[in-house]
Amino acid sequence: MLLRSLRLLPILALSAGPFHTFAQATREPAESDEDLPVAEWPTEMAGLDAATRDLGRGKGSRNRLLMAGPPIEPSDSDSLTTIITHDPPSLLPIDDSDTIVTGEVLSANAILSADQRKLHSEFSFHVEEVHYSRVSLAADTVVTLVRNGGRGRLPSGRIFRLRVSHKRMPLAGDRYLLFLKSDQLSQTFYIHSGYRLREGAAQLLDDYAHLAQYNGILESDLLAHLYAELAAAAEKEGR
Repeated sequence: MLLRSLRLLPILALSAGPFHTFAQATREPAESDEDLPVAEWPTEMAGLDAATRDLGRGKGSRNRLLMAGPPIEPSDSDSLTTIITHDPPSLLPIDDSDTIVTGEVLSANAILSADQRKLHSEFSFHVEEVHYSRVSLAADTVVTLVRNGGRGRLPSGRIFRLRVSHKRMPLAGDRYLLFLKSDQLSQTFYIHSGYRLREGAAQLLDDYAHLAQYNGILESDLLAHLYAELAAAAEKEGR
């Protein structure tokens, strides 16, 4: 069960800094989980032996970068596991990102790995504008974005949830300014942080108190701050 045997497990971090760990099983204060995409239980894996399931699935090296925990069993009850992270983002986390883009989320879905230890969400994202990138990426292209967590529908119909503490998922149909980390081997971008852009204003994607001063800021002002930070970072690197 995902929430049984909740030992503190080290898991792979997507960026430099302290390791993430699975926390003791808890239920967070009541909140909507509608932002979490849903994965159906992979029935085609049910009859496979453990060695085969442990091969996992996913694109290229993606599996090695996803958070892993105890096995999820098809009989598990409805529950919520929180993953604690020790590296909250800054207001404009330029130093922790290699790509910064504005665009629209076209679709979202959750994927449960074949070894039933990893649950992540994938987003089809139309890039409208590339503000900064250390990798080859052009505007008016569609890329795949990844974030740990999601919902899984068990054969019983019950839903289990996995969410990284303080982090939420972008919603299909909405526009975002996103700070991304790229993985060249899997040709995937991982969502580090971001802002939802709606009716000319920016809303925090993630729930961190120290970011509150930018919540509700005008989109134009947010971009002005971003460009100023990018210019300062470029000048610093040029010295």
